[in-house]
Amino acid sequence: MDKVIINSQALQMLKESSPKAVIKYLQYTVCVIEQGKKIEY
Repeated sequence: MDKVIINSQALQMLKESSPKAVIKYLQYTVCVIEQGKKIEY
C-alpha cells in the first residue's frame, strides 16, 4: 500500500467529482494494486 502515491491533484479531482467517479477511481486503484502484487510474486 505504501507504494501507491496519490498526489494532491488527484485528491482535488476526487473532492470535486461525483461519488460514482470516486468509487470508479478507487476500484481502478485497487485493480492496479492487485496487478502489482501479481507481478511481485
